[in-house]
Amino acid sequence: VVLDEEDGKRVLQQSLADGKLYRWLCSGSRQSMLVESVVQCIPREHPRTRHGGRVRFDRTDIMPKYHQAIVAALSLISRRPQRFLFLGVGAGTLPLFLLQHYPRTSMTGVDCSSGVLSLARRYFGLHSGPRLRLHVRTAWDFLKSHAV
Repeated sequence: VVLDEEDGKRVLQQSLADGKLYRWLCSGSRQSMLVESVVQCIPREHPRTRHGGRVRFDRTDIMPKYHQAIVAALSLISRRPQRFLFLGVGAGTLPLFLLQHYPRTSMTGVDCSSGVLSLARRYFGLHSGPRLRLHVRTAWDFLKSHAV
């Protein structure tokens, strides 16, 4: 089921026969979609909303495979990182996963699309806070303004 579309991105919700529920952030055409983020949803006992119902997110498992590769590479670093910079946030599933697993790390997310960040907030639970700051800018503009 398509929940929403904005800035060339599409939020899909998939209910499997075993009762599991997933949300996907995809780009591209209906014939050739690119999966950018996937998260398993756990329904809550609240009334449904126009955003496909209230859910919480299972962030113990990370998908898709390229997110798994990033997390695996981080395990090879001898010192735990103090900061992360995400140039392109998408649904925010990777930053939100890392917030749980790196509790002393601060993160900055930069995305050129306010529409995509809006989808991420509404459908994937993305939120900014003291450890995750979000910026709507191009990566180039952000890097130019933060060069040392």
